[in-house]
Amino acid sequence: TTRVAIGGTFANCFNLAATQVAGTFPAGALNLVGRSLRVIAAGTLGTTGTPNLTIDLALGAAGANVLATSGALALAAATTPAPWYLDVTATVLTTGATGTIIAYGTFSYSSTSSVVVLDWTLGNSTRGTPLTVDLTAALAFNIFATCGTSDAANRIRCDLLTAEVLY
Repeated sequence: TTRVAIGGTFANCFNLAATQVAGTFPAGALNLVGRSLRVIAAGTLGTTGTPNLTIDLALGAAGANVLATSGALALAAATTPAPWYLDVTATVLTTGATGTIIAYGTFSYSSTSSVVVLDWTLGNSTRGTPLTVDLTAALAFNIFATCGTSDAANRIRCDLLTAEVLY
């Protein structure tokens, strides 16, 4: 499986239409204890059956620092484009070149056979553990998707992305 930015060229998921899904926070923009970052994203996804999907929200060059991840999610079939929604809030705990930030949120989607929305709690790779990152530097951010099964029908598109620093 290949981890790729939503809005890029997918190897195991492919993008239906390039959208704006990346940005950069200016140097020091997050370098204040208690400062929060909120990311809301939405779009559509489709699957051939029930592949695993991992969604990552990352900071830093090439998504080096995973701020929040869904972990591998066993998806229900969504053979026609189905809506998905991501809402993550992160808060700075300590500042500086070895600052820490912790994030929680949800990722949900609807399958084609059910109107039930499935929710998963997001956290960094060790849930409940803050991410250490250089908060004095400019920080790129992006949303990444990884499909566990390679098939052209496994697709994801981001139509809405809002990232805001809460002061």
